[in-house]
Amino acid sequence: MSDGAPVAIALSDGQLRAWVEQDNAIHIKALSGAGDPVELSDREVAALVDFLQAYLRGAG
Repeated sequence: MSDGAPVAIALSDGQLRAWVEQDNAIHIKALSGAGDPVELSDREVAALVDFLQAYLRGAG
């Protein structure tokens, strides 16, 4: 993603991480310390959507 789009994002105090590898694959890892589901606020969901949209704009 050489167009200046972010290549990684961390949300929910680092419990959810998403990153791009080799400009063609998105990895998403969501892990809480207790093994519980990771909860995202509306703002964090919007940030994740923005990250994914930036990837798609760069891939298209």
